[in-house]
Amino acid sequence: MEKPKRIKPITRNDRAAEALRESEHKFRVLAETMPAAIFLYQGDKYIYVNPAAEKITGYSKEELIGMNFWDWVSPEYKDIMRDRGRARQMGESAPSRYEVKFRAKDGREGWADFAAGLIEYGGRPAVIAVAFDITNRKKAEKALKKSQYILSKAQEIAHVGNWAWNLRTGGMKWSDEGFRIFGYSPQEFEPSLDWLLSRVHPDDKDTVTKSTDATRYRQKLGSIDYRIIMPDGSIRYINTVADKLVKDAEGKPLWVYGINQDVTARKQAEKALVKSRAILSRAQDIAHIGNWAWDLKTNNMQWSDEIFKIFGYRPQEFQPTYGWAITRVFPDDRGLLASSARAAINENKLFNIDFRIITPDGSIHYLNIVADRIKKDRSGAPEWMYGIVEDITKRKFIENKFRDAQAQAELYVDLMGHDINNMNMVALGFLEMADDKLRAGGTLDMSDEQLILKAVENIKSSSILIDNVRKLQRERAGELKLMAIDIVEVLASVKDQYLNVPGRDVKIDLDMKCSCAVIANDLLRDVFSNLVGNSIKHSSGPLTVNIRMTCDGEAGMKFCKVAVEDNGPGIPDTQKALIFDRSQTVKKLRGKGLGLYIVNTLVSDFHGKVWVEDRVYGDHTKGARFVVMLPAIEK
Repeated sequence: MEKPKRIKPITRNDRAAEALRESEHKFRVLAETMPAAIFLYQGDKYIYVNPAAEKITGYSKEELIGMNFWDWVSPEYKDIMRDRGRARQMGESAPSRYEVKFRAKDGREGWADFAAGLIEYGGRPAVIAVAFDITNRKKAEKALKKSQYILSKAQEIAHVGNWAWNLRTGGMKWSDEGFRIFGYSPQEFEPSLDWLLSRVHPDDKDTVTKSTDATRYRQKLGSIDYRIIMPDGSIRYINTVADKLVKDAEGKPLWVYGINQDVTARKQAEKALVKSRAILSRAQDIAHIGNWAWDLKTNNMQWSDEIFKIFGYRPQEFQPTYGWAITRVFPDDRGLLASSARAAINENKLFNIDFRIITPDGSIHYLNIVADRIKKDRSGAPEWMYGIVEDITKRKFIENKFRDAQAQAELYVDLMGHDINNMNMVALGFLEMADDKLRAGGTLDMSDEQLILKAVENIKSSSILIDNVRKLQRERAGELKLMAIDIVEVLASVKDQYLNVPGRDVKIDLDMKCSCAVIANDLLRDVFSNLVGNSIKHSSGPLTVNIRMTCDGEAGMKFCKVAVEDNGPGIPDTQKALIFDRSQTVKKLRGKGLGLYIVNTLVSDFHGKVWVEDRVYGDHTKGARFVVMLPAIEK
């Protein structure tokens, strides 16, 4: 392989020349080992490429050298590539980063993310470009765009249809369920915004028009409820959600995507179940990637500036080491990273794994690390390891949201079809019994009080369940801002909430051994309120609830540990593993709500853990102890 020529001699001084040679050596080592493709071209021709460039294009170095630098990109991008490359060499303004579609030597098509800069080579302008193969990322983006609307077609019981609105023509595309919602056969006619407005109830037409105008002219997305008139003259309530705007190549709004849901039953029952939306974001356009080198003899590491940024620090702020880096890894993931590193060193098994880190502000980031080369010393012992790190937090967020949306869709359907319906039917049954007695005797006596109380109890339970679903939906939709929260204040507030429980002798003791703050949102209080409320609800007679907070350390990390224990009836061992899982308990606890499910969901979203144990070890009848552990932050 022809060695890259010196780009710009600095001086004839021997010391400077030696420094230049060392700099060139470092460039060659980096270029030849870096997984990113490196291209150097002058005029229209390549004059240097690294092995990664051969891999991405499918052409050998010999074939690439002498080629026009735009020859291997797809036809529709050749002009862009050529014009920008020439303009850059002439000193004109040109984007430093862009994506192009390419066609490899074997006919394989893919996408590359280019970053280009101007240098001087042999006294003349030249361009050095770094490219990453983002073909898989592009495929993932396309699949995610499709999946978010496939989800909305779920089960007929949800009665949801998805739609797409062309902002230029006013035409619309509906799924089959969308036609049925409006009382028509699937694909019976060509829908449009004007047609839809003609079916809206006169009293709601102004609201719908303002909403569509806000979307059309101000790109405002949102959700509205309104009434429509069916072909038979009946009135139905519709919830419309516009949740995605797509622009054309010029950046002008073109399509809006969303869903329609028939919420008539919800309106008639005065219930406010809000259908969750899967919020899927596009994968980031710019690759958040840094390269690293690990000195296996000293454990010191060399990081590119981007890795410092990924970890939440200023570039070159300190000397990184493997030992320091492992302390920033989320405790549950340290074993995976350490075992992968050992296998690479001892067995020459290179790795590609995902793991989490905790940044200085307490936030959690997902990273992908690739170790793609190990350099050995003269004795054959591993000496250096090289690779890259990529921040994949957004991608993980999208994947988790998609899975969560599927689970939530099933959960909401289950709640609508069973829990809330059961509660309302029970309440209706008691009220009908009271009505029968009132019609028969003209009055109700004190012995009939339970009929009313039982009906009220079920209506309250239904209302609480709906409120819990709303909270869960808001939390999952990212509507609640994460912030630093003092757990001491939260626990004190929960204690005040239960100071006086009507009809019960309840004592709450609060023992806080330290001051502790965590990253959470306003629903953190619901975690502990649910736990204390459950202790009271599932017990009778005098009750003592002890809340104890300590600041613990685990694997180099600080945690806030809160234990909520009571002297109630306790929880059998056979149920301890099931009580947080809605899917496992749905048959046994039908209609019991979402209390512990929400606790587990929120704690998990705050990157913590929750579990239950016996207050007295080995004897569940002496009460239960719920333990919550959350990562602590510096105040």
